[in-house]
Amino acid sequence: MGIVFSLGLILSIRLLDTRIRTEEDLFTVCDSFILGTIQSFKKVKKGIILITKMDHASAIAETFRTIRTSMHYLRQDEDQKLFLICSAAPGEGKTTVVSNLSIITALDGKRVLLIDGDLRNPHLHHVFEIPNRVGLSSILTGHSTLGNAVRETQIPGLFILPAGPLQPHPAELFGTMRMDELCQNLKTQFDCVFIDSPSLLSVTDARIIKKNMDGIIITIRLNSTKKDHIKKNLTTAGYFKKQNFRHYCK
Repeated sequence: MGIVFSLGLILSIRLLDTRIRTEEDLFTVCDSFILGTIQSFKKVKKGIILITKMDHASAIAETFRTIRTSMHYLRQDEDQKLFLICSAAPGEGKTTVVSNLSIITALDGKRVLLIDGDLRNPHLHHVFEIPNRVGLSSILTGHSTLGNAVRETQIPGLFILPAGPLQPHPAELFGTMRMDELCQNLKTQFDCVFIDSPSLLSVTDARIIKKNMDGIIITIRLNSTKKDHIKKNLTTAGYFKKQNFRHYCK
């Protein structure tokens, strides 16, 4: 009886555990395009490692090049430049992914802008060690211009638009005409724009931002992301258009 009980308990735990553990698990949830798979790598201070900055000839950097190439071939025209990077849930690697993807795209000779769209818990200014006194929120509230808010980085071709000062109601800023005008303006000044945003399910920000985007990349962490979270994210993202992209990391 003890053996039977233990076996039943193990089976029950596995049935209740809905986390994505393999690529096959992912395909049972959806059939959207996988841009690439990134193996886990050791984190450094503040939880973010810019592997493409430290060693852009590494195997992991090459994986980001594969993702960049996949995005290029999936784009239906050259005017598709704005990409929202979000995750199924917090802590699933989206900031690490978007930071490295931005670097590797800039190293390809592109003019790239990386925007910190997380106005609730901004992080990119820490990653790239730049000031956050002026940024996206400053533009959307009319207190600054794009030219004054964008920061250059040590990487040729890569520019950062930090989040800027915290605001009491950030979601409302993303729904303004200023946001619409900003997105149109960005297309004339950059070859590629990545926006790091909060997860789709945690707050409404990403759901509002996505209306101005040309593609959405959702990061998924194996052994962490749950199947129902992926389904809800794809529904929220409006996954029924083939131009919606997706990436996941192990």
